[in-house]
Amino acid sequence: MAKVQKFYAHYNVDTKRIYGIANHKSIETGVEITRDEFLDFISGVTDFHNYTVSKKSLVLYNEVIATPSNGIFFVINEKPKKKTELTVDWNLKDACWIFSILDEYKVSAIDEMSAQALFFVVSKENFNLLFKTIIINIADLVAGKVTVPFSTEVEYTLSKIELVTRFTFKSYGLNIYD
Repeated sequence: MAKVQKFYAHYNVDTKRIYGIANHKSIETGVEITRDEFLDFISGVTDFHNYTVSKKSLVLYNEVIATPSNGIFFVINEKPKKKTELTVDWNLKDACWIFSILDEYKVSAIDEMSAQALFFVVSKENFNLLFKTIIINIADLVAGKVTVPFSTEVEYTLSKIELVTRFTFKSYGLNIYD
């Protein structure tokens, strides 16, 4: 039986920034990447210096807004793709946020049933200005969609706010219903 070739992005443990790509794993700092990612990096199509590591996944560095001691934060502001793990709906008509996870991810999320996902509604102009914290139990997401009503006036104006989170899932998407 042929051995399957694996590829790795090596990163700085402190900064989580990628410093190299290889077909072998460093003891501490190798995160597995796909063959296509490897080929894009070594051919120069994609610059690995633009990436960081979070939860054993590659993330574009410009999508990271802070690196506090307890994790990396991510702005949720792009439309979900077909395989987006967690989708958030901003629903102006019903004045709520609706959180849901991809059905195929629910099986692996069962391992984190006691965990919680944190989301923060912050000012688009100043991420240090926190308007609201949303805490969702992973078990509730596995059971179905979770609806969180707007509780602050600023939530009604999406152009003034951002929804950010710590990395719990590999991908996020935002649907806007106004």
